[in-house]
Amino acid sequence: EARTAADTAQVSKLIDEAAESQGEALFFLRGNQKAPANTAEQAALESLQKALELVQKQKQQQEQEKTQQQREELGLKYNQLADLEDALREKTEPLAKAGQLNRRQRAELLKLANEQDAIQADITALKEKVAETLVFQHLHDQIDEAADRIKSKLRSGQADGAVIADEHTIAAKLRLMGGSLLQAKKDQDQNPFESGNPAQAGNPAQSGGQEQPLVPPLAELRLLRSLQETVYKQTRAVGEGKIQLTEETRVKVMQDLSGQQKDLSELGEKLIRKASGIQKVTQPPNMKKPDNEENQPDNNRGDSP
Repeated sequence: EARTAADTAQVSKLIDEAAESQGEALFFLRGNQKAPANTAEQAALESLQKALELVQKQKQQQEQEKTQQQREELGLKYNQLADLEDALREKTEPLAKAGQLNRRQRAELLKLANEQDAIQADITALKEKVAETLVFQHLHDQIDEAADRIKSKLRSGQADGAVIADEHTIAAKLRLMGGSLLQAKKDQDQNPFESGNPAQAGNPAQSGGQEQPLVPPLAELRLLRSLQETVYKQTRAVGEGKIQLTEETRVKVMQDLSGQQKDLSELGEKLIRKASGIQKVTQPPNMKKPDNEENQPDNNRGDSP
């Protein structure tokens, strides 16, 4: 606020100087003194130009601060939803260990399914705020799939290790997204000229005037790396038996984690191309071979001459 007040005072000073110079120009013009009149007019123009640049700088700073605030609020919201998902898991775990469930316990599972549905609705609302991202959208899709599995099992009166694993995974992914946004906000506080785009880092002139995204590219790259580490740790935990699962469930979870690793590898390639502005070039499917290739014999057929 102090900086904004100082800039506003400087703008007012520059406008006053421009008005004063313009008044001098009019005085000299009445006396038919063209040279000093031109000098005064030039001084007025320079003062106005400086005032305009300062106003534009103020606007850019305000937009940057607004984006930072929105980024922090979104990161905190992700973390709050992760806490709710953890609380849901803590309620589910005793029922998953209970074995044969009675009517009261099955009713409790229905209640927990409704809680999951409410959490999922809040998560979906956040998904709309990060619609232009790749990694965030990928995680949101996975969270939706996991939440749907949880609700289906709970509503059918089932609570097992797979449900607990899905609830744990949802909370972990929410925290990864929240953490990446809060780290991006911290980075921006430490370096106000960092736009979050690797191609524009450290160059305020290049990034000036462009609206900053709520999720900067660098935050997505960090999120992808964190997600890869999480999948690796989960794979190791399941493989070493640190998570109690039946053999059938363990095989399914390992297959799912293997698929996630492949998806993340492909996602990383897309993210790099997006950050560098490179589009993947593919050959059109109906492209004809060059004439000199079409007319050449196929030596691999093995036909006798």
